[in-house]
Amino acid sequence: MKAVRQIQRFQLGALGFVLALFAWESVARVFGVASPQTVRFFPPPTAVIAQARITLTDWRFWSSVNVTNLRVLAGFSFGIGLATPLGLLFSRSRLFDSLFSPVLDFGRYIPIPALVPLSILWVGIGESQKVLILFLGTFFQHFVLTMDAARRVAPEHIETALTLGASRTEILRFVILPASLPAIYDAARVSMSQAWSYVLVAELVASQNGIGYSIIRAERFLQTDQIIIAVLVLGLIGLGYDRLFTAGRRALFPWVPNETSIQEGTP
Repeated sequence: MKAVRQIQRFQLGALGFVLALFAWESVARVFGVASPQTVRFFPPPTAVIAQARITLTDWRFWSSVNVTNLRVLAGFSFGIGLATPLGLLFSRSRLFDSLFSPVLDFGRYIPIPALVPLSILWVGIGESQKVLILFLGTFFQHFVLTMDAARRVAPEHIETALTLGASRTEILRFVILPASLPAIYDAARVSMSQAWSYVLVAELVASQNGIGYSIIRAERFLQTDQIIIAVLVLGLIGLGYDRLFTAGRRALFPWVPNETSIQEGTP
C-alpha cells in the first residue's frame, strides 16, 4: 500500500511538472505573438530545450559547474567542520555559551551579501574569497542548529551517565553526541542548501569562472535561455545532494523516524 501511494505521489508530481511546462510555454507564446522581442527575455521551454542541447554538450559549461561544486563543498566542509564541535561544546559550557553565543547569534543575522565587499578587501578576489562567503553562510546556521540539537538530548540520559560516574567529556562523547547525531546530520542537510543558495552571491562579484560568472555573462548578452539552463542545473544539483542526504540518513540512522528532527528549512 505504501508503494502504491509513493507511485501515485510520483505520478502527481510528474503531472504537476508537465502542467507547469505547458503554462510556461503558453504564456511565452502569447507574449511572443504580441511582441517578438519578448521571446528573447522570456523564452518558451521549447527554445530553452533547443539551447540546452548546445549548452549541455559544451565542456566549458560543465567545467564551470565543477568549479562551483568544489567551492560549495569547500565552504560547506569548513563551515560544518568548525560549527559542529563548537555547537556541542557550547551546549555543555555555560561559560562559553554566555561569552560567545550572543556574538554568534548576532553574526547569524548579518546578511551574507553585505559581507562580500569586506571579504574582497580581506582576502582578495581569488578562490579564498568565494570559499569564505560560503563558509560564513554555512557556519552560523549550522552552529545554532547543532547547539539546539545537543540541548534537546533527554536529561535522564545525562543524569544516568552522571550516576554511573561518567565525566563531562565522556558524557559529551558517549551520550550527547550519539543522541544528537541524527539531528546534527539533518542540520548539515539544511546547511548544504544554505551553501548552494549563497554560491551565486559569492560568484556574482569579481569572478572569472563558475556558474555565477556564466549567468552574469549570459545576462550581458541577453541570453535568457542560457540563464534558465544554468538555474535549472543548479536546482538539479542541489536536489541531487538533498536526495543523497536523505538516502544517507536512512542508511546511517535506520532507527530514527523519517520525519526530520530539524524542522527549519527541511521538508
